[in-house]
Order: sequence, then structure tokens, then C-alpha cells
Amino acid sequence: MKRRPGQLSDCSFVYGTERIERANCSLKFKKFRAGAHFRPISWGRDGYHGFIKEQKAQAGEAASRPKDTRRQILEAARRTLEIKGLLGASTREIAREAGVADGTIYVHFADRIELFLALLQEYLPPFVEPLRRLEHLAGRRTVRANLANVIEGALYWFEKLLPLFAPLAADPVLHGAFRQRLNERKEGPHLSVAALEAYLAAEQKLGRVHPRANPRASAVLLFGACQYWIFIVQGLGNDLGFTRADFVKDVLQSLMIGLERPPRTGRAAKPMTTGS
Repeated sequence: MKRRPGQLSDCSFVYGTERIERANCSLKFKKFRAGAHFRPISWGRDGYHGFIKEQKAQAGEAASRPKDTRRQILEAARRTLEIKGLLGASTREIAREAGVADGTIYVHFADRIELFLALLQEYLPPFVEPLRRLEHLAGRRTVRANLANVIEGALYWFEKLLPLFAPLAADPVLHGAFRQRLNERKEGPHLSVAALEAYLAAEQKLGRVHPRANPRASAVLLFGACQYWIFIVQGLGNDLGFTRADFVKDVLQSLMIGLERPPRTGRAAKPMTTGS
């Protein structure tokens, strides 16, 4: 009897995801038949191609499970840090919170420092995205509006960072390992300062920022104000009389007084550079 394309003979079986035909796999069949569970192939309503599609989908689900476990561990680490702080957030406590074996953490993270860095990465997007957009915003919108987004992102970042970083700084060994890992990966706060500095320098060349303003110092002033205010609010419960909205508005207003372009005169001022 002639078989249709894609149709297997009656002696075809499935062992796991492997098809075995007696015609050309007799040795393999003999090897597996003892104690193996075979069943005839049933292609179902969608036929052979539907069967293959289903097998691929199942393989995709299996491949995604490690990522789900990684996410589960990160969420458990975040909860444990919020409740017990960094010093009490041992890998054993995190594994217990995640509902996994202790060794599972080291399947996804090389050590405690890498787990900590991965957790910080979770908080980065709201801080980093406004800085990335600055590259394309020179000469567009207003400098004030562009910097307002940066301040909002910085406040969010320091809110998440300080509770994690304060106990880290109190542990000399862990802190030293953390600094070394950042240096190896060429990561750190200098990147955010450099991004804002480059934006302000670009606006300076376009004449939208005071030529005597120092772009790097201005970037440090902006981030420094955000970090200090969050530190006082979280550490002492003192908001210094600012609501969050007022803080953004007043800090931005004060910063813009020094950054705004002066009235045009007959003589152009020389741009300010770092160290001058």
C-alpha cells in the first residue's frame, strides 16, 4: 500500500520525541523495547506538520523554564533584602524564599555579587532610558523638560539603590568584591555622569546652555541633589520641606538659572570646560 507524504509505516513508534521504525532501526528497537513505553503515533487533526509544531512548542516551553527560575530567584532576593537587609539575605535565605534548593542559585548566578548586580540591573531601565534618549534630544524640546525626565529617573534609581548599597558599603570584603566586579565589567556611576555631560556639552554648542557652565559639574550637581534628598528621606524621614514634585521643580529651576543661555551681547563668551 502506497503511503501518503509524511505518513510513517504501521511499525513506527515514538520513544520520547524520537521516532523509531522497525524497518531501519531494529537494533535501536531491541535496545529500548525492554521496559520502554511505546505507543503508536497519532498525528491528530492537524496531521504530521501539526505534530511537529506541537513538539517544537513543547521544546520552547522547556527552554524557557531556566529563565523563569532565574526570575523567581531575583524576586525572592528582592523580597529578602527588603525584609532582612543585605546582611541577613544569605543565599540560603534567598533559596528558601524562592522555593528552590540552595545550589540552584549557583546554576544561574556565579556568586552572591553577581546575584546582587543582576538585582540592580532590574532597577536600571527607568534610570537609564532617559539618559539614553538624551543622545537624540540635543536641540529638541527644552533643556528644562529633558532634564526633568533625568531627575525623575535618578530619584527612582536612588530609592532602590540606597537600601541595597548602604549595608554593602558596611561590609569591606563584599564591598571590595563588588567594586572589583564593576571595574571588570566597566560599569558604574561614571557612565550616567558621562551621558548627561555629553548632552549638556551638545546643548552648549547649540547655544542653549550657558557657555561658562561646566557640563560635568552640572551633571554631578543634579545626581548629587537627588541622592542626598533620597538619603535624608529614607534615613531620617525628613523631606526637608519638599514634596517629590516640588523637589523636582525647585532643583531644576535652581540648576537652570546657572545653565540657561545669557542675553546675547556683542562678544561671545568662551565655553567652560572641566578643569578651567
